[in-house]
Order: sequence, then structure tokens, then C-alpha cells
Amino acid sequence: MRDFSKGYSDYDYDQIKSDSYDDFAQQLFFKVAPEQMGKLSGILYEGGFDSFSTSSNMMNRNNPNIEADRRKYFASLLVEDPKTFDTIEKDNILLFHGTNSNALEEILKNGIYSEKELLERGNQITTGENIERYQNREPRPYISFTDRLDTALRYATIKPTSQARNENSFGMIIGMSVGEIEGAKDIERCYINSDMVEMGINKHVPKKYLKLIAVPEAHIR
Repeated sequence: MRDFSKGYSDYDYDQIKSDSYDDFAQQLFFKVAPEQMGKLSGILYEGGFDSFSTSSNMMNRNNPNIEADRRKYFASLLVEDPKTFDTIEKDNILLFHGTNSNALEEILKNGIYSEKELLERGNQITTGENIERYQNREPRPYISFTDRLDTALRYATIKPTSQARNENSFGMIIGMSVGEIEGAKDIERCYINSDMVEMGINKHVPKKYLKLIAVPEAHIR
């Protein structure tokens, strides 16, 4: 887990600020509930508060612009959906995987398998990550996670493949707790050489580590 005594972020406010960032922050302060003002200020200007940090400190890439985007999306979530943010804060959920609801039944049964593992098990690929889209590569043997909510949200909007076309499908975000996986013996992290801000987990993520499944409000039953 991150050593919070060293600060919430590798970057101070002067390194990430810009006119557009300050305008964004001011707009959020006009909308935030009074009791959330301190948390919002901590996220935007320090990168965290109490025991919460916007960075997992586990990604393969980082720079002031990436950190600024992390803060903006967590700050927006705090203001727009405080219940979801409270769940993330309470459970130290800082790793996210975006996917499609067609994968939900399998995930609720068995956790998340990599593309390669799914194919080897004879399962159908039911999300946008389909080998048919990439004829010149091998199936990926890992599952991608990121601590950038905007990156996960982009994957959550990928449409299902032609193999599992469903007009009623929707994007969803799956979250994991940083503290739980750092010492987990049944999870093997791997390095990904990628332009994305992400980390890999080899083969399989057991269901017990999935601490958050967020779906659009219209699909909550």
C-alpha cells in the first residue's frame, strides 16, 4: 500500500495547475455539498486526503498531466456520485477495469479471466476485446487494470462483438482494492509495455477481489 507519510502524490499543485484546471476546480466547488468541501479540496490540490490517494502508485506511466486527469475524474465522482465515491474511499478501490455487461454473468460466477484463458476454457469472448479485431496478434494473457477512471470508462463503452451482439448491453466498471492485491498469493501482476496507464494481472482475478461493480443508474434493479 502507498506510504501516505510521503504525501498523496508525486506532484504538487504547482506542477499540475493550469487555467483550465483552475476553472474546472471552481465549477466543482460551486456544486459540491458543504460537508464534502474538505475532501474535494484535498483531491484537487493535494491528490488525496486522510488515507485516500488518487494514485495507486502501481501504474507503468505517470506525469503531471496524468495526475491532473486522475484528480479531475475522482473529484467529479465525489461531486456527482458521492455514494460510489464513498465506497471507493472506504474500500481503498483504486484499480479499475472497464468492460461490457455481456461479461457480467461469467464474472459473477468465476471472476475475470484473460482473453487467452477464456479461449482456452472454450468460453465466448463477450466484450470489445476480441481476437477477431486483431488478426496479427496472440490473445492477451493478462487482464488490464488502471487507476485512471477516464481510461476505464472508455473501455466500459466499447460495444459487444458480433459474436454477442445485444442492444440491451451496457458498459460497467469493476474495481479492486489496492491493499488486497498487493500481498495476494493467488494474483500475479505483470508489466505491460503500453501507451495506456495500466497494469496487468496474469490469467485470472478471483471473484473475491472484485469490490465494486458500477453500472449506469438506469440499469440498477
